[in-house]
Amino acid sequence: MARIPLRPHQDESTLTDGLLAEGMFLASRSAEQALEQGEERGRATLRAYDVRSRRRTTPHGVFAGVTTASLTATTTTLRVSSAHHAVTTPSPAWLTAVARRLLDEEPGLLPALSLTTTNLVARRGGRLEAEHPAADGAELGSVRETAVSRWLLQACADGARTADVLDQLAHRYPTATRADITHAVQNMIDAGLLLCDVLPTDLRDDPVRHLLNRLLTDATAAPGLTRLRALLADADAHSPGAPQRRTLLSAARDETDALHHTARPLVVDTLANAEIVLPPSVGDQAALAASVLWRIGHRKPPLTDYHRRFCATYGRHRLVPLPELLDLTTGLGPPPPHDALGVEEELGPTRTAALATLLSDALRTHATEIALQDRHLDQLAHHSTLPPPRTAEIHIQLLSGPDHDLRIAVCPGTGSQDAGAAPGRWARWLPDLVPPEPEDDGTGPMVAEIVCRARTAASGALTTETRAAPWRIPLGVPTRPGDLLPEELAVTTTGDHLTLWSTRHDRLVTPVLYSRIAPRLLPPAARTLQLLGHAGARPWHPWNWGPLSAFPYTPRVRYRGILLAPARWQIPTELAASAANRRTFATQLDTWRSQT
Repeated sequence: MARIPLRPHQDESTLTDGLLAEGMFLASRSAEQALEQGEERGRATLRAYDVRSRRRTTPHGVFAGVTTASLTATTTTLRVSSAHHAVTTPSPAWLTAVARRLLDEEPGLLPALSLTTTNLVARRGGRLEAEHPAADGAELGSVRETAVSRWLLQACADGARTADVLDQLAHRYPTATRADITHAVQNMIDAGLLLCDVLPTDLRDDPVRHLLNRLLTDATAAPGLTRLRALLADADAHSPGAPQRRTLLSAARDETDALHHTARPLVVDTLANAEIVLPPSVGDQAALAASVLWRIGHRKPPLTDYHRRFCATYGRHRLVPLPELLDLTTGLGPPPPHDALGVEEELGPTRTAALATLLSDALRTHATEIALQDRHLDQLAHHSTLPPPRTAEIHIQLLSGPDHDLRIAVCPGTGSQDAGAAPGRWARWLPDLVPPEPEDDGTGPMVAEIVCRARTAASGALTTETRAAPWRIPLGVPTRPGDLLPEELAVTTTGDHLTLWSTRHDRLVTPVLYSRIAPRLLPPAARTLQLLGHAGARPWHPWNWGPLSAFPYTPRVRYRGILLAPARWQIPTELAASAANRRTFATQLDTWRSQT
C-alpha cells in the first residue's frame, strides 16, 4: 500500500489552494470559522493544517491518497496526477444518530427491517445483557429475561423480517396492543440484543441509499436524504480541492445539519490516481529492517500473565469455552492492559549497557548518526526462543540515496503484527492491498478473520470485513453458514502459551484482525481473540531507546543504509508551557536551539 501526500512538500504559494481549504472544511468547523474571521488564531490554524497536510500522511481525508504499489519492477515509476477520486459519506457518528432518531420517529421503518440475535448475549441475575456501540462509548444494554425476550432471541437467531416478528408476537399475545409489541422489540434493539439492518454492515457502502431503501416514500426525512445522496455523488464526480466540489460539500453539510448536527458530519477516503512501481530492492530493505528490529526488540508476547492465571484456575489439560472464560463473574474476564500486544519489557543490564554505550559515544563525539554494525546487533539481541509473528506489516518512507538510488526510512511508532492491518479498510476499493490467505486444505490452524463492530459510533467504519481469510469469527454481527461461532471456540494451553481451539472442527484456530483500530475500541471478545492470535510469538516494533528515551536528544540510527530511527529532540517542559505567549515562546525557543 502506498499512502501519498496530495500537497507538495514545500510550496508557500499554495496556502490558499482548494485542497487545503477542503481538508480544513471536513476536519473542523472551528478551524473553518477561525479562518473566515481572519484573526491571528485563524492564520495560526491555517499554518498548522498546512504543515500537517504536507508532512503527515493521514489515513483518511483529502490530504493523502491511497493506492497500490508494486515491488517487482526493473525500472522505477513514480507518477502522481491530480485526478484523484474521493469517496464521501456521512460520518459513522452522524449515521448512527440519524438512524436511531428515525427508528423512533418513523413508524414505517421498523417493520421494513430485518432482525438478528447478537451472539454476545449474557444472562445474569434474571436479565439479558449485551454490550453495544454508542455515541460516547460502549454501553451495556439490559432487559428482563421474560418469555417475550427469550422468544425474540430464539425467533431472530437465524435472522427474521421485523414485520413477521411483530405479527407472530401479536398472534402469541392477542391482548397486547400493537404499540406494546413494537415497544418490546424496540427495547431489544436499543439494548443491543437484537441487531437490525437499518444501516449497512460497511458504513461506506452507500449508507444513505441503504437507509432510503428502508424508509417509506412519504417519510419526513426522505427528501433531505435524497438531496444529500445526490449532492455527495455530484461532489465525488470532482477531484478533491476542485471549487465545484467544495460548493457541493457545503450544501451537503447543510443537509446533514438539517437532520442532525454533529461536529464532523462528512468523512472522505481518497483513492490516489498514481502509478507506483518500485524495484524488489525496496521490499528486500523493508524485510531486512523488520528482521533486524524484531531481533533487537524489547516487547513481551501478549497474555503472559493471563496464561499464568489460566493455568492456576483451570489447569493445563482443559478446553475452556470462550464465553465462560471471558465472563467477569464466573471466568477470568478479558485480559488486562498489561497483557496487551507489544507491552515493553524491562531490558537486562547487558542490553541496557549496549544502548547506553551507543548513545554516549555519539554524544561524546557530537555525532548526528549512529551506524549500527553487526556486533551491535549481537549486543542488543534478545536471544528469545519465541518465533516472530506469523505475518507483519512495516511502514516505510522512500528516500533518495546519494547515488539517486532508493533508500528507506522506517516510520517511527507504526507497523503491525498482521499483514493487511493498515490497508484492511481500503480493501473495498483496492482488494489487492490485502492478499487472501491460502485456502484451507484441512490441515494446520484455521486462519479466521475477526469480524466485529467498534465500541463507539464514531469508529464504525474502522472494522470493515476484508474476506481475506478462509474462516470467519462473527462477534456482535449477523452470522453466516460456516462461521466459527464463539460458543464453539475454546481456550487451552500448550504448556507455554494459550491457544484457541474449534470444538466443532477439532482444530487449532488462528484469529486475525485486519484493522489498526485501537484496542480500547474493540469489544472485549474481539480484543482477546486478537491477542490469542499472537500468543506464543514475540512481536516486532520500530526502534525504541527504552530507558534512554528520556534523553534530551538522541541521534538518528542507520543500518546498512536503512534509516531505522530519526534524530529526536525532547521539548523541555518550560518551553512547551510558554507556547501560549508567542513573544516569550520565540525567545525561549531561540535559547533552547542555541544550547541544543
